[in-house]
Amino acid sequence: MVSAEGSGGGRQAWMMAKSALKALIALVIFLAYALLAAVIIREAEWRNEHLNSEAAKDRTILVDQLRYELVAKLNELIKNPHNNSTLTHIKQLLDAYHNASYVSDVKTNAAAKHLIVDDNGMQMWSLPRSLTFVLTAFTLIGYGDIVPLTDAGRLTIVCLTVFGAVFMLFFMSSASTAQSRAIDAFCDVIVKRCGRGGPSLRLHADDHESLTTYAATHNESETNLILDHFRFLVRRAVARFVLGLIFLASSISLGAFVKKLEEKEWSWLTSYYFTFQTFSTIGFGDVVPRRFATKECTMWYAIFFFAYILCSLSVMSVVIGFGISLFRTVMTTANAFLPDEKEPDGDEEGESKDTNPAKDRLLGDCVKIRQYIP
Repeated sequence: MVSAEGSGGGRQAWMMAKSALKALIALVIFLAYALLAAVIIREAEWRNEHLNSEAAKDRTILVDQLRYELVAKLNELIKNPHNNSTLTHIKQLLDAYHNASYVSDVKTNAAAKHLIVDDNGMQMWSLPRSLTFVLTAFTLIGYGDIVPLTDAGRLTIVCLTVFGAVFMLFFMSSASTAQSRAIDAFCDVIVKRCGRGGPSLRLHADDHESLTTYAATHNESETNLILDHFRFLVRRAVARFVLGLIFLASSISLGAFVKKLEEKEWSWLTSYYFTFQTFSTIGFGDVVPRRFATKECTMWYAIFFFAYILCSLSVMSVVIGFGISLFRTVMTTANAFLPDEKEPDGDEEGESKDTNPAKDRLLGDCVKIRQYIP
């Protein structure tokens, strides 16, 4: 018995290690693809916006040249004694027109100029910020603080996101499996100390013969054994869900704590608000870390930040799965404890004396629950 439990524990540890390794490989593949996508989108936006910026500079130079020529002619006319006030007024109007045209030109091309170098002196489409944009797109968060403004950039990010979402879902599946198995292993240790039932009974609860033998050996009623096993499954489902919630709350609190340290002007409520909308992939965009728009947003910062975000997203999916499992378990258990419907009067001679409809249904429901809780 000890060897069986030892082998079972070793197999469980091996499965956990295998799941963790698979999740790590999926994360590396996803980040590598995201880095490649960041380089592509950066080139697409940089070249197009760079051309727009150069065109804006050329137009500004042309306006300055025309203004210089007109002002020179006006200065010659002002030297004449005739209608000096009118010429001065014309010069003032020309200056106002030049200022208005310059402001209009700046507003029209503000996006192009701002995307090259922003107010902080940092390239808007630098590699770290491009990686940040790509990862927010792949994870479906989409803060909206930086977006492509060219047709080439928009088409590029649409095509890249199709494959990026696939890699992201593959990582989410692998990470969720690893986290679920880790929580299950910890949960089994807790539940085993809270009452009988569990693995020892699960080996015998699939058919009448083995269950009858187990009940006779342990001087227990078969029905009571099944009901005890129901209680074990419910306790296990509740424990899994509660542990998942604790794990999720810890992840959100850790993220909020880090953001509070980085963003000094944020309150604790703002930090939790940002962290929750990020983990739930809502991404309103009303609150965005200032570090994303400064030179402090390095490559390593973007990689570690979104690796943490991806792991937290998988925690969210695990908790949702545990909640669904708990609901199904409770509903099936409630059905198992309902009184049996009376069988209609019929030919009772053909019925086997060994048949127990109540026990048959309990066994069926017990096996049904086990498919929800691995």
